[in-house]
Amino acid sequence: VSGSWLSRVFCPECARRLINIMPTGYDPILSLMTEIKNILLVGKTKLIVDYSGYREGVLKVLQGRDFLSYKIYKEEGRKNKKLQIDVKEDGEVTRRLTSFRAFSSPGRRYYLPVSRLKAYLSKRRQGFVISTSRGVLDINEAVKKSLGGEVLFEV
Repeated sequence: VSGSWLSRVFCPECARRLINIMPTGYDPILSLMTEIKNILLVGKTKLIVDYSGYREGVLKVLQGRDFLSYKIYKEEGRKNKKLQIDVKEDGEVTRRLTSFRAFSSPGRRYYLPVSRLKAYLSKRRQGFVISTSRGVLDINEAVKKSLGGEVLFEV
């Protein structure tokens, strides 16, 4: 901490405390996938998370691949919506979801143009989930619509 801008602005003890509470990068999609992986590893199949349109887009792609189903609901007396996720009880689904591979992170975004996506598709790598200008799509839909984008993860 000594020599950093925090120690010049605050006393050294205050700077040390502030560093411990400052949030690092947060990625809601990697967080969602990690939560799904964790519930599968402990043998459960249901998960409830806060709603966001971005999360719903990812869940639509995973539902289209027949990994899970989800529904949106709102509890009485609450204003925020929730997503209830039900993961399929299948050994192959569990294996693929627990061994997902993240590409983009808050500090390093990974973008691919449609030409590179076509190359990956020809190599039978069909598990990419991509955030495009038209929403979250899997690699097949992105190539059909000629869209590149940020590669979020691979299942």
